[in-house]
Amino acid sequence: MSDERGRLFTLSFPLDDRLLGAVHAYPQDETFAPAWRRLPRPRGKDAVQPIASLQTAARAVTGERLMFTNPDRPARTGPWAGRSVIVTHGPLDEAVVRTVMREWETRLDGHDGRDTLAALLQLSDDGPQPLSSLLHRDATGRITGPRWAFRVAGWRLAGMLAAQPLPVDENLPALRFHLDTEGDLLAWQAPLVHERTWIDEESGKRRRIAGYAMERIHIEVEAAPGGKTLIAHLSARISRVATHYKGIRNVLLRHPVNPDIILKAPITTRWGKGPEGFMQPKEVRYRGATAQIVEACGVGRLPEPPLRGLDELTEVRGVHRTGKHPIDKGAGAMFHARLEEHAGQVFGQEPVVYAGTSIKITKPGGSLPPYVPADRMAGAMAVARLDTVRTVVLYESAEWRTRVMGQLARDYARPELADLPDEQPVVLASGYELVAVRLPELVAVRLPELVRHGSHDRSLILNTLPWFKPGAGRALVTALCETRYPTEQEKEAGVTDAKHALKVLFAERGIPSQFITMDSDPGDPYRLNTPREGRAGQGPQRGSAGAGRRLQGRPCGADRARQPALRLRHHRQPSGRHRLPPQRT
Repeated sequence: MSDERGRLFTLSFPLDDRLLGAVHAYPQDETFAPAWRRLPRPRGKDAVQPIASLQTAARAVTGERLMFTNPDRPARTGPWAGRSVIVTHGPLDEAVVRTVMREWETRLDGHDGRDTLAALLQLSDDGPQPLSSLLHRDATGRITGPRWAFRVAGWRLAGMLAAQPLPVDENLPALRFHLDTEGDLLAWQAPLVHERTWIDEESGKRRRIAGYAMERIHIEVEAAPGGKTLIAHLSARISRVATHYKGIRNVLLRHPVNPDIILKAPITTRWGKGPEGFMQPKEVRYRGATAQIVEACGVGRLPEPPLRGLDELTEVRGVHRTGKHPIDKGAGAMFHARLEEHAGQVFGQEPVVYAGTSIKITKPGGSLPPYVPADRMAGAMAVARLDTVRTVVLYESAEWRTRVMGQLARDYARPELADLPDEQPVVLASGYELVAVRLPELVAVRLPELVRHGSHDRSLILNTLPWFKPGAGRALVTALCETRYPTEQEKEAGVTDAKHALKVLFAERGIPSQFITMDSDPGDPYRLNTPREGRAGQGPQRGSAGAGRRLQGRPCGADRARQPALRLRHHRQPSGRHRLPPQRT
């Protein structure tokens, strides 16, 4: 927060052509993708996808922030739509890249040492190309891709920050950051440390554990509101170094040949019993053939991961995943403030600033209900400067309707809502009405369903529904919609999620919306949709503008066990924790 009251400064920066910079792009022709698809696919829980293992090997050899777009899933927009592209910050050495491809392919399991891809690579260099010229825009000028351009758009910013150390404390040297091959920045040479010692009660021996971490700057680029420019979000994070190998899948390492760039590589650990009968790592090796490829390309061996002594820093550092760690996650307010000042100076660009308004958000009390009660609706509408509000409940299945309308009946103490006929509006408060609409009965066979997944044109249906047309005066229409998570088969086939399509249509019409599902995300094994699992409203929520209301069903007694779990779909965010005060070595 700036000293200037009423203004909120962020770590987000608008990107012009100067900050986007330039990249080297090597599009592959139409013969490459079919040859790629003939490669054997890895199997097993520790298998690494071909595109990931190839990128790791190429980055280790070249020392470049290199991206190889997946030939199985090429970008659908941009100058090379439908084709795989190699994108780098600097020019590639053709001989080195072909050698990497050959060494990588001949080491694939089940491929019998065949060499088919190296000769197909297209590596002619047309020189650096402004990234802004490679962006795809629709008819209205909005940036729609390609997606790989969003991922590499932060490379220029990362290079600028790495070139100028960050002053954090006047009593300490300025903090120098190293680039990593993922596009982030790491304070590799100045880690944080927190040490703890204690006396073991059983053995009487003094025990010691030291935790290390490094400040990390992550850069994420997306389209700014309106979609016509890009904006970069800087995120200050903590990258904690693992204190043991249990559950560790990746390491960060600095190769002596390319000391200015940090490589992230997957590892596998073989365990065995030690002298005291406890399990301990017997062997730690790089997964895949990255180490052999690096050596075969004449770069030199990768540094070996240490078997023990992870409480001492080396050039190979395990990436901590879960569980306890002496250092917590937060980067700290001071670091954020210094990064904001430093980034603004380095970029020559002011960050995005939010101006204060007269609207105040108060902290909700413990007795605040999860909906706006009928007796408070008139006051809420007056504050929002609205004369009328209509909520349209869109549903497809009878089970969903029973669950939602039953909860509304309990919330508003109006039992008749549970059996409210379709398309019959009911007034819940002065100026506030509710109407339920079942889509299949309206669209029959002449129009596709509105809430079902697919790429059909939903605007035709919305235009025929009178309930979405606002009344006279200051009127607002909101939507409460049934939805479900796409299946894995639908995701793989690229089927359009109805929620994403409807959000755009609703936004164009000024209709706030909330999407509710009774299913769990098929990709989340920890949230199975069983009758015994937690109460409705505690599951995932599908984020949206919302209709000023949050549905949170709480049936009592035996009725709770019989009700299907009602879920608001969203992506969970990690909660913040207090960070122990570390000391810089």
